[in-house]
Amino acid sequence: MRKLNILSVLAIGLAIAVFLLTNWGFKLSEEKNHFIQQNQDLSEQVTALDELKNDLQEEVDTLMNAYGQAVKENELLEKLLNNTNRKLTKTTANFQQFRIESQTAIQSLKQSIQQLVKAKSTLEITIQEKMRTNDVLLEQAGIDRATFKTIMDSSENQELAFTELKKEFAVIQEKRAELARARAAKRLLVKKTNQKPVVSKPLLATGFRTETEMKNGKLTAKAKRVRKIVVSFDLNEVDDDFLGEQELYLVIKDGKRKILTDDAETVKVMMKGLLQEIRVVKTRKVEIEKSQRIHFKLDVSDRLEEGYHKVEVYSKKGLLGETSFRVEK
Repeated sequence: MRKLNILSVLAIGLAIAVFLLTNWGFKLSEEKNHFIQQNQDLSEQVTALDELKNDLQEEVDTLMNAYGQAVKENELLEKLLNNTNRKLTKTTANFQQFRIESQTAIQSLKQSIQQLVKAKSTLEITIQEKMRTNDVLLEQAGIDRATFKTIMDSSENQELAFTELKKEFAVIQEKRAELARARAAKRLLVKKTNQKPVVSKPLLATGFRTETEMKNGKLTAKAKRVRKIVVSFDLNEVDDDFLGEQELYLVIKDGKRKILTDDAETVKVMMKGLLQEIRVVKTRKVEIEKSQRIHFKLDVSDRLEEGYHKVEVYSKKGLLGETSFRVEK
């Protein structure tokens, strides 16, 4: 009976031991599987990290190459910058020198231009005076400018042309002197014989023509562009009493009857049997002949008024004639 109890106890202990061993075996198997799984996970992580490390290494290598290239470019750019700075400094110095020289040259040019403008103005005045003198000489010689120009242009020998003109001028002067002597003799005869003097017909101008010109000599009807007024007229069948040198006067007034220039000269002329004062814009000494065409040229400094302008021509003995012209805005 006692042996049976011992065996029972041993059987129970063995069963417990088997159970414990079996349970421990299961646990070992689970732990082993768990460790295997962990090992696999770690292996995968190691592989992934290794790939990441390789990728990072490639990127680092690429960046190192880029850095090296950047360093080389930086060194090159620094050299270029230094060269550029030196060139810029030199260029700035050259520019400053050029600026100083340019300012000096510009100042010199301005002075030269002022001198040229002054010389041009003086030359223009001299030319105008010479042309006026030439016009007077041509009128005294009884030769119109067109004929004179034709003679000068067509003659190959200018000296011969001048000789011919001098001869023609001498003939005209002799004719004028003869007429003057005849007039003097006539007056003396009237005085000696107590004859009643013959009343001369008045001196009248006809064929008036008025032209308004720009600075370049071209005709214009624009008031603001007019720089010269040319008035011309004819004297025909002049009585002997009016022949010889006389002063003729030009009067130009705008639509408000205002004289054209502020510095107009005041002269006395015979009007309606009385000496009266008039203001004139131009005076000319003219050798009056039997028939001739006379020109007045007036330079205009101020802008003309828009509208009609009245033109009158006088001698000491009265009004020769009148006309008008119109300019636009």
